[in-house]
Amino acid sequence: MGMTYRPYQGLDVPGMDPTMGMGVSWLLGWLQQQGFMPGMLPLAGGDMNMWHRMQLLQQTQAHNAMMKMAAEADRENMMRTLRGMSAMFGVPWETSQIRAAGRIADAFGMAMPHLAEAAPELMDQMMGRRGSAAVMAHYMWEATRYRDDIIMRDGEFVRQRGMTPESVIDMHQGLWESMYGPAAMATRGAVLPAGQTGRLFAEMTRLGMMPGLDIPDDLTGMTEEGVADLQGANLTRVRETLENYQGVVRAMREVFGETGRPDAPMAEIIAGLQALTGGALSQLPAEQLEMTVRRMHELARSSGLGVQGMSILTAGATQQALQLGVNPAFAPQAAEMSMEFRTAYMTTGMGAVTG
Repeated sequence: MGMTYRPYQGLDVPGMDPTMGMGVSWLLGWLQQQGFMPGMLPLAGGDMNMWHRMQLLQQTQAHNAMMKMAAEADRENMMRTLRGMSAMFGVPWETSQIRAAGRIADAFGMAMPHLAEAAPELMDQMMGRRGSAAVMAHYMWEATRYRDDIIMRDGEFVRQRGMTPESVIDMHQGLWESMYGPAAMATRGAVLPAGQTGRLFAEMTRLGMMPGLDIPDDLTGMTEEGVADLQGANLTRVRETLENYQGVVRAMREVFGETGRPDAPMAEIIAGLQALTGGALSQLPAEQLEMTVRRMHELARSSGLGVQGMSILTAGATQQALQLGVNPAFAPQAAEMSMEFRTAYMTTGMGAVTG
């Protein structure tokens, strides 16, 4: 069956001139190419007006630009991964392979804004021990909308809820260089991959545990140098907090590993810490919290209760503490004492089942 040529008539709208219909169709197509979804266009229905859609588009473009900048730091890791794959299959790492790997790494860099959002855990694992700078940037971007920033408005510095793209980029680059740069990797190594650190930043920000910018009430006379000093001091506090809690997360992953889930999502890790501390996670210093997790994990094994029994025991202690009006932060200590008593009781043989 042959195909017959039929001129394009545009949108079939009653009462509208066909030429106008063609113009509307072209406009809708162009808007979709710019990132507007049909359901969000004023001419196609939806509950989001054009102004809000423009704001969302600007945020998306800024997010993608930040992700592409962060992906440049991932290129070296991607090349290292591809070289390892080449060695695994016995392919010599020669000029042609290096060029091909470079093209693949460049393609990943272009697609990273979408890949980091669609499969963050996979992208983080593909980048090796350091993890992915782009995945870290993605999680930080999502969390910084809830953090305060200082911006210039009408010639004066004012407080704003939500960090500007420039501030987010500066914070990400500072954290990446100080925690995953060559000097940091040579002296300290990577306790957690960068993507997981970004997720930890997001979860702790959501819980109000991440240090914020120490903005004075009166910003009169504030200078750009003063703002830079505040941001630098905040960056140091954020880095120290993340480094302290990385050990806590690693200890908790060992607990999850006994249940067959060593790669549990960060949200579940934080929820597990909340349950383990009776909801008092923010009240315990990171060093004490890591020691508590490791000590309770060891007691759970030595007492024979296991991870599940430890969780049940801690939950019961938390409920009793709340009923008595006691701070639930004491629940882990009560659970520890109970497991220590059980271990000692079983060691003496008095807890043996006879008959």
